[in-house]
Amino acid sequence: MKRELIVKVLKEAKDLYLIGRRHNYGMCFYLEKVLKKYGYRPFLEYCDISDYIPKYNRKFCNANYRKDSYWWDLYDVESRVKAFDKLINYYSQPTLKERIINKIKQYGRKCIFWKRGTDLNKC
Repeated sequence: MKRELIVKVLKEAKDLYLIGRRHNYGMCFYLEKVLKKYGYRPFLEYCDISDYIPKYNRKFCNANYRKDSYWWDLYDVESRVKAFDKLINYYSQPTLKERIINKIKQYGRKCIFWKRGTDLNKC
């Protein structure tokens, strides 16, 4: 799944969560709903949301609550919104490869000699 689509899915799921949170569903419910809208089918025997959104996991989202299948207390809206925001921010940023390609397009071939560990802005 492309990063742009991941961001779109995350933003739509966050909006749905904020509208429908009175029903006490977690993030997975809304992500699954939006993924299905775009033709993806999470929660099959062999597929999980993290197959489409790799950073969607307990560690990256700072989740530590373990009751039933929820990552946070059922009424903890703030932690879920922070997790949505963190994921949206992560997937909104260009990858290192995209940044290098953009610099090459911007400054020409001299940027090919860029070395890992140097500032891309000094390319």
